[in-house]
Amino acid sequence: MITVQVISHAKEKQEGHIVYTKIATPRSLDEFDLDIIDLTDENLWYSDNYAGNLSLRTQRDLESLSTMIENTQKARILFVLPQDIMLHRYSGSSTTRNNHTEKQYKRTRIKDELQSIAQHVFSAFGIISRSFSIVYENTETVLNETSYRAAFYFSGCGPGITESNGSNKPTTISPMNRYYLTTLDIFASDEMLNGFINSIFAPSQREAKPEWIWVISFYDDTEQESVIEEQKRIIQTAESTIEAAKAKLETNQRYKSILYTNGDELVEVVFDILQILLECDLSQFVDEKREDFLVHNPVYTLIGEIKGITSNVRNEHITQLETHYQQYMDQLEEKGITENVHQLLIINPLRNKPVSEREPVHEKQIALATRNGSLIIETVTLLRLFELFLQNKVTTDKCIGLFTERVGILKPSDFE
Repeated sequence: MITVQVISHAKEKQEGHIVYTKIATPRSLDEFDLDIIDLTDENLWYSDNYAGNLSLRTQRDLESLSTMIENTQKARILFVLPQDIMLHRYSGSSTTRNNHTEKQYKRTRIKDELQSIAQHVFSAFGIISRSFSIVYENTETVLNETSYRAAFYFSGCGPGITESNGSNKPTTISPMNRYYLTTLDIFASDEMLNGFINSIFAPSQREAKPEWIWVISFYDDTEQESVIEEQKRIIQTAESTIEAAKAKLETNQRYKSILYTNGDELVEVVFDILQILLECDLSQFVDEKREDFLVHNPVYTLIGEIKGITSNVRNEHITQLETHYQQYMDQLEEKGITENVHQLLIINPLRNKPVSEREPVHEKQIALATRNGSLIIETVTLLRLFELFLQNKVTTDKCIGLFTERVGILKPSDFE
């Protein structure tokens, strides 16, 4: 009978030939014939970072376990992927009860976060290959007259060690020597766990390859090994290219967020865009609940409001900017300072609507902005200006001229 270690989120016990240890404190993997990494416990799937890449509470334990796996000499490793359970992401807010602060979490199903999970969680083990993908589909697989359910299957990997009934979808695969992955719910009962182990790993059915067998060369072994190494290099180059493209897409998505966000999230991205367009530094700006930004330059000063709203632009938005402008001018007068000050209203109107369905800013508001000497810049227009800037079709001097010389509303035709 083979010896088995099940490494899970919480269990720590021994049942016959199976030893249960925690992910934080596993035993040496090579002490056992088979080590099972249990990722099925919903308590494992909590992430305390509410922005950026997905990172589980136990991410460091998973990475330490990955190092142990890389250093194994003989043990077989089985990763048991979860069913379609809930992923809990920190929402960024907390509640206090009886002087105890509790974080609030948003719940989403794992099937809706597969790409992020594969990129930032499974990849921690270093053996989740991009040559196959994980696909959501509820299936059943029968092993020795026992039916195992699965919420996912593997795609792009060829035939599986186990496959679903009827649809023949791979539910257990071995992407590399001694490493196995399964989407089957093998922990539904002790009988099902033992049945799966006996079906796939029992010595009577699968004789482990001795290490010396790999030294013996047969027929075209050398040629095939060269093919594998060359394809690995190609895959590595492709993966690096893909990762760079994904990172760029994430950056682009962040810039595009100014078309639907409001509040601090909108202000943060608009700040980044303005700093690039104008070659200025807004990191020292302190929000004193008056204007949203000030850009100081020996030649000009820009005072502005940044807003994300569900309505169209209203008089009050332009008037509020004018109020901040007049207050700033009063401060300059008291100090005996003269500056060339210009007003900008950077606004994301009708932000809950697709851009193609948004009504234009009304002429009445444009006329008011013109009378006040202020400039309305819709975020969709700002994004187009930024795009042309990144394409080297618009310069910083051009942007400064647009922001300091125009009033009313900025239109794409002003710079395209």
